[in-house]
Amino acid sequence: MIRAPIGLVLAAFSLFSPPALTAGPSEPEDLLREELARLIHESERPEIARGLGAERVAAVGERALQVEGLLDVGDWLGSLRPLAELVRVVELTVRSEGIASAAEDMDAVDELGAAFREDFEGRPSPLAGKERRPAALQALLEDAHGRARGFLTSASRQGHETRLEAGVYYLASAMTEARLAELLTAIPASETHATVEVPGLDDLLLRLEEELVDLYRPPLSQERHATFIRLSSTLKLARELRDSQLVLGAVEHALDVRRGLSLFGAPEDSPPLEASDRERLEKRLAGIVARIGASDASLANVYVARARALIADGAEADGAGADGSGDGLLARVLVEDVLPEYLACLEHEQKPQSADSATVTVTLVRWPFT
Repeated sequence: MIRAPIGLVLAAFSLFSPPALTAGPSEPEDLLREELARLIHESERPEIARGLGAERVAAVGERALQVEGLLDVGDWLGSLRPLAELVRVVELTVRSEGIASAAEDMDAVDELGAAFREDFEGRPSPLAGKERRPAALQALLEDAHGRARGFLTSASRQGHETRLEAGVYYLASAMTEARLAELLTAIPASETHATVEVPGLDDLLLRLEEELVDLYRPPLSQERHATFIRLSSTLKLARELRDSQLVLGAVEHALDVRRGLSLFGAPEDSPPLEASDRERLEKRLAGIVARIGASDASLANVYVARARALIADGAEADGAGADGSGDGLLARVLVEDVLPEYLACLEHEQKPQSADSATVTVTLVRWPFT
């Protein structure tokens, strides 16, 4: 049953419209700094810090410094991904604590979910006004909106079929993604951007699926099972976003799968990049930038900037990152695999499909986004 009035709990935990987005800053950097300050403040609240745990509190601090550094040099587009990671860590903890304090059973969670669903479904489509957003911003917005819808759709079923904590997690995740989408929608737009067409997306998704299924054989399927599940669920979300016409969000996830597949079987340590390696990768990057330059290059530029930073770091670092890759290896993957796949999607010439052709979709995970 309900432990506190629903309206009071929703207001206390800002479940729908946190006040940070109502001030209407005139510049993207101003809005993003406000959100960063809010997330830092939330993470420092004792009950939220306990929920996060010492390790994640430290990680939040490191990520906040990264976001602040990018904003300081005027790279607000580059700051969006690490800021989104912060939202998905801190905000999820805040929302989970709020829902758990408001409801002690799934009937109460369902009541909260129904109230939130009414609010969420009344919001504008992420496609509204997309011509005034850079592609990199639009991709993140489409992704967040799609995730929110998926989590919201699954929250009640997960809670009733498994356990209360699952229902709380899925509903809190839906609210977190909706908050992120709201933030991204509120970023001030100052110019019109060329629409990015991605005619090769369907072929890319099919190729990735075939490659993933090919790899899913013992002993790799047993030794790297968790990685297979993550890549499969990411590919599943990409298809769902594509089917909802959220094409740039789908591209984001498809490129994430491409990166993950390219890193499969990579050594835990990779050697530093030699001067010749760095020169070759930089030259290839320059060619990629030249080919994309005629359209909105903001999405590609995020990967280009990341690759350049890794090329510089890869001259010295050889330790493995969280995904098992060193800086040099990940730089190679971005330059030689991920960015070329994006180019291929942009430059793809659609072939007519025969009437008797059919596509078989194989999904290694049936539950969404886990």
